[in-house]
Amino acid sequence: MSNAHTDPMLRPRSDLFTVDELARHLGISRWSVYRHVRSGEIAAIRVGQRLRFRPPDVDAYLEARKVTAP
Repeated sequence: MSNAHTDPMLRPRSDLFTVDELARHLGISRWSVYRHVRSGEIAAIRVGQRLRFRPPDVDAYLEARKVTAP
């Protein structure tokens, strides 16, 4: 018998960002998050009708925008 508290597949994924969490993390609006997802700049995972973001995907997004000194 499986239990949501003991089965790792049924526990909430706290390591995924929500749209609001990612917007706060990046210091942008939630609409900007949606715009970056639509343009393919940030990879998102659809869970039901909601979007979630993996930290490595967020890191890749930030790395692609890194500016180095000339």
